[in-house]
Amino acid sequence: MIGGHPADFRYDDRGHETTVVLLHPAINSRVKRLPVFIGSGVTESLHVNRLLVSDSSLSLHEGIQAGWFAGNSKQPELQAALAMIFEKVTAGKRTIYFGLSAGGFASLVFSSVHPGSIAVPVNPQTHLANHPSPRVRKWTIHAWGLNSPSDERAKEMPPVLTDVCDLYSQPLENRVAYIQNTGDEEHMRIHWKRFKDEVHPQNLAGSALVYAADGHIAPSVAYMTAVLDVVVNAQSWDQVDFSAISVSPVR
Repeated sequence: MIGGHPADFRYDDRGHETTVVLLHPAINSRVKRLPVFIGSGVTESLHVNRLLVSDSSLSLHEGIQAGWFAGNSKQPELQAALAMIFEKVTAGKRTIYFGLSAGGFASLVFSSVHPGSIAVPVNPQTHLANHPSPRVRKWTIHAWGLNSPSDERAKEMPPVLTDVCDLYSQPLENRVAYIQNTGDEEHMRIHWKRFKDEVHPQNLAGSALVYAADGHIAPSVAYMTAVLDVVVNAQSWDQVDFSAISVSPVR
């Protein structure tokens, strides 16, 4: 329980030196039951332990499809609470924070306060106030009680971390290996470009700009598994090179 509200995890300790924290993207109408645990398929063949996390904000209102693991009015300290849990569960292990889209944003947040870890975000949002998706307003309205449903221009942000570009402009003690589908023009223009322009060089260990499909589409499961395999087997996370991956990113 965090703030009197449940937070759900599934920990798969497989006896390895590396643990991957798996943070899911926005849900859709096909999801009929909570909690949501996503990432087992991507990591099944890897020599890693797995901590799968469900965003607790999803259970507050049926209109919330994404909460960016950034909390709500019942759990205003969720980011800090989760960060403490992640460090405790992964203590003594090399730690990778992996997530797609909203989960990618969360991977950047939690890795930033976990020295020695690495974030592997795929098509992440990097600045929620700039993100044009209606899911942001649904989260601020239904999870935080902010903004008027009748005023579509309003986008007041809650008092939590919603801008990782500013965060990563200063040198940090973690690293980032950023994966972006070039066919996702909105995320290329709004999120990747600003992050690339502002990130401190020390923080960015590597990146891969790959074409998966037009739109906000993740690369194939095989490609993302190959990406994580490179990270898991890298001797150092100061520089991570994805150029040798032979698996096609196309879905």
